[in-house]
Amino acid sequence: MRKEQRYISALFAGFRSATNKSLRSIILFLLVLHASKVFPQNDIDSLQKLLKNATLSEKLDLTLSLSKAYWSVAPATGLDLANKAFRIAEQADNQSKKAKALLYGGVNYWAMGEYDNAIHYYDKCLRIAENIGDQKLAAFALNNIGMIYHEEGDYTKAMSYFNQALSIMKKLNDNIEYAKIINSKGKLNADLHKYAEALKNYQLVVYLIRSTNERKLLLWVLNDIGEVYERMNQTAQALSYFKQALQIANNLSDQIGKSMVYNNIGRVYLLQRDFITSEDNFHRAASFARSAKANDRLMTVMQNLSELYSQKGDYKQSLKYFRLYKNMSDSIYSEKKIKNIINLQTRYETEAKEKKIELLRKDSELNHLRISQQDSFRNLLLALLLVIMILTVIIYNRLQLKKKANKLLAAKNAMIEKQKTELAEVMLHLQQTNAKLEEQKREIQEQVEVTREAINTKDRFFSIIAHDLRSPFNSILGFGSLLIEHIQDRNYEEIEEYAIHMQRSSQRAFDLLKNLLEWSRSQTGRMEFKPELLDIKSIINEVVELINDSAQQKSITILCDLQHTTILFADRAMLSTILRNLISNAIKFTRQGGKIDISSEFKQNQLMLSISDDGVGINEDVIEKLFRIEESFSTLGTLNEKGTGLGLILCKEFVEKHGGEIWVESVVGKGSKFHFTLPMK
Repeated sequence: MRKEQRYISALFAGFRSATNKSLRSIILFLLVLHASKVFPQNDIDSLQKLLKNATLSEKLDLTLSLSKAYWSVAPATGLDLANKAFRIAEQADNQSKKAKALLYGGVNYWAMGEYDNAIHYYDKCLRIAENIGDQKLAAFALNNIGMIYHEEGDYTKAMSYFNQALSIMKKLNDNIEYAKIINSKGKLNADLHKYAEALKNYQLVVYLIRSTNERKLLLWVLNDIGEVYERMNQTAQALSYFKQALQIANNLSDQIGKSMVYNNIGRVYLLQRDFITSEDNFHRAASFARSAKANDRLMTVMQNLSELYSQKGDYKQSLKYFRLYKNMSDSIYSEKKIKNIINLQTRYETEAKEKKIELLRKDSELNHLRISQQDSFRNLLLALLLVIMILTVIIYNRLQLKKKANKLLAAKNAMIEKQKTELAEVMLHLQQTNAKLEEQKREIQEQVEVTREAINTKDRFFSIIAHDLRSPFNSILGFGSLLIEHIQDRNYEEIEEYAIHMQRSSQRAFDLLKNLLEWSRSQTGRMEFKPELLDIKSIINEVVELINDSAQQKSITILCDLQHTTILFADRAMLSTILRNLISNAIKFTRQGGKIDISSEFKQNQLMLSISDDGVGINEDVIEKLFRIEESFSTLGTLNEKGTGLGLILCKEFVEKHGGEIWVESVVGKGSKFHFTLPMK
């Protein structure tokens, strides 16, 4: 330790005597590097003196070093220095030094016990470090935040921050800093009673630092391992590690380290009820604590001696050491309280001085600004007079030129206005002509559309007559001939079969003729639209009764479940046609033993009726053609029933006459569901 102090003193002397800028920078770098170790008070005073003659860059580095050095001596002063360093770094636009100032400010807040402010500073440091890509600085901030959460008992957050810091240090391949964070994680696991994890952490730290000069860290880690084994009541293992730690403390002449380890050894022997050895170690611990003036350590030893004598039954001695412990505890508490008051007072005085200096600086700047403004105002006035004179001459010349230009411009404007009037008349004529042509074009397009629709209607009509109407009559004639032949043979089974086929063909022909008649009346405008208030349920029952034979032939069940009001405003004939075609269609495409559901739903003053089946379903490409007259197609039913597709076209026309809509939902193999809406009023 003395060697280290002599080295730092030599650096101070070298910095003061150096005139070469490069040499001063190198010495300053070494001083800042050694600020990671706590400076003795005289070295801190030396750093303060160096500030007076330092450049801005040197002042920034020295202020940072002082801030870091003060955390264990006077953290309030250290905090003020950190804030000062932050302002200098901001002035120099040095993001890296700003982040370091925030980190050291957080450390000083931590030392003062102001954990919320410390975390706030660490967070700001972390953001800057991440923005500039300084991963090592980010890891320091994360580790320090983790340590605060550990002290506050929020172990989950603490572990999260330690793991983030470890991840960064692992990528940077910095074994020493990685080991320090692993050590913090080990302490956390020990407090969580995860002793196996804690031991694993500590053993990794030992492995990483065995071959380095980090002897003090090794001393503390070996001591921590001993404490874990002590908690696990494995006293032999605990003693082994405490003795290894003691050997390092002796080599380092570390009085505090020796006090700590002797105290722990005494505690282990107390667990083993070896009172003599325990007492000897406690007294050694007390001796080294007094030598190092480590009152907090001495207080712990006094408490342990009180416990020792209590277990021995020597209550007089136990009471003596308990009183010593209590007096020291109260004294340390008072010292800390006084120290905090002094820190706060120092901080207040420093801030007051800085504010006064800042106020004087601003007054000086204001005076300079006033003088500068007066000079500027005089110069501006002279320049303004000169400009006014020049402008007067220029304006006069411009006015003369403008008069001539205005005369020429007036003549040109008159000519342009005349041309504009003539052009407007031509444009108006063209617009009128264009409007007439557009109107004629629209009328022609409408006529073409009407003609195309009429042609499609005619073609569809003749197609139905030529093919679809002829087919049922061919069946009737064919089965009629067969019927005549088999009457003579008196084969009544075949006669019945032919009669059924003839009846079905007749029914199809009748349905087709009925649809054709209604469609032709609709197309020629001879079908009047006579809406009235109707009971939809009774209309459905009439239609179902009319076509129930077709359903019974395929053992199909028709269910009608109307949940809402059944009164609506519609044309009876058209509504019957819509229902007849949709229910017939459902029967046609439903398999033997299937089911058809008729349901209703009230939607915004309209009644939506739905006819669903569990039949074969409809392909998507066919759904698009269902309600279009120009698409000619027919699909066979489940018993090869034929159709024309005309029924669905009629349904669409009649639904739209009511102001409603019709659509279909279908899944191939699962069935179809036709919906249409009608007004309630």
